[in-house]
Amino acid sequence: MREVSFLVADDSPTIRNLVRKVLETKIGANKIFEANDGSEALNILKEQKIDIILSDWEMPNVSGDELLFQVRNSPDWKGIPFIMMTSYGGKDFIMTAIQNGVTHYLVKPFTAVEMEDRIRKSWNAAAKRSTGRFASLPPHMLMIKNKGRSFPARIIDISCTGALINMEYVDELKLFGEYELALEFEAKNPLEQWAISPIYGTAVRLETDASGMHLTSKKCEVALYFNAKAMDKKVEKKLNDLIKWLASLAPDAIADK
Repeated sequence: MREVSFLVADDSPTIRNLVRKVLETKIGANKIFEANDGSEALNILKEQKIDIILSDWEMPNVSGDELLFQVRNSPDWKGIPFIMMTSYGGKDFIMTAIQNGVTHYLVKPFTAVEMEDRIRKSWNAAAKRSTGRFASLPPHMLMIKNKGRSFPARIIDISCTGALINMEYVDELKLFGEYELALEFEAKNPLEQWAISPIYGTAVRLETDASGMHLTSKKCEVALYFNAKAMDKKVEKKLNDLIKWLASLAPDAIADK
């Protein structure tokens, strides 16, 4: 990631220096811009091509959430991965950050390994969206069932062990929550219609889709891990057959988590 340009916004010089050191030693970055607050960050964005933003939440003049709002509402910047660094780790804050458009978040104190992980995930997700990797999947949906209610989601990526989905955010959706899932895939031949349920899964990641996100959007991406122990053998066979069928149509759309 040597050619990837980073913008680090934090009013603490110590934090900025630590982040810079991780970017240089763990990521190999050599294009790093620093801002003391959100106002300086916006000026840098106007003058430089930035690929990834790492920003503190609480800053003078223009705060991290105000910077995020400006980025997500700009036609030129709205697709930039945005990683929020904060000392707030509560569920309410995390849900607010996700709804406001962060790609990932880091709760202080965080390790160099955690920071590297968020950066690589953010960059890889942005790269996948830009290449249209999942465009060849047939029409497909997943229903999440919780306490008698059902919520539709679009499948982005799927394997035998889990799936990445895009859906409207709802309050019932919780990180590490366990849900009953129902898969539906359409085929050109009606006899090849796939309907597989029940599958039981856990939400192991909950984040925004950085493409086109803005403050009022409620879209989110959820990574689900399938619970193999709770899966009926017949359901497991159907799921495995589905993955093989999808692989024959669009091999690049199938990836193990």
